[in-house]
Amino acid sequence: MNTESKTAPAAIFYITKNGCELAGRVADLFPAAEVIKFNSALFAKKWAETGKIICIMATGIAVRAMSSLLEDKKTDPAVVLLDEKGDFVISLLSGHIGGANALAKKIADGIGARPVITTASDVQGKVALDMWAEAMGLYVEDFELLKKMSARIVNNKDIKVKVEGLSNNIKLPAGLVRVKTVREADMIISHRI
Repeated sequence: MNTESKTAPAAIFYITKNGCELAGRVADLFPAAEVIKFNSALFAKKWAETGKIICIMATGIAVRAMSSLLEDKKTDPAVVLLDEKGDFVISLLSGHIGGANALAKKIADGIGARPVITTASDVQGKVALDMWAEAMGLYVEDFELLKKMSARIVNNKDIKVKVEGLSNNIKLPAGLVRVKTVREADMIISHRI
């Protein structure tokens, strides 16, 4: 997961009185979380410290606050956004690797809201290769290739995979088809680095 080095507790930002009340309910789900009245400087500080940012505000405010802070999907924190009534919890940034999709679902379950997940693999009920690789303890050497392979899955195209060596017993999810040679493969899973 991309946020393992960011050890500070979740930061919950709000703007309005109603947002503050909802932040308290959300904080009950994360006992160590900090509830903070939004300002840009504190937002930037928490961005560098925590792996989870929860915003109770308009989407535009959150997007503007984080636009200059965005670096990479492997290092940016999970960001979820709630409307101040707590009807919807939107996975806004770092849905898979950062854990925003899981975070949105946890909050939605905890407060009786509806999670809004827009990643194609989740919407289609297909494997998210980055999450599968993490769950299997695999190291991804080329994230650009992984993105291309993920696009193939959500576009109903199989990925030919050569599995070799100690990794040979690995169970492949739907959409990944085992092939015999490297020459046939779109992707290789190997015990060698």
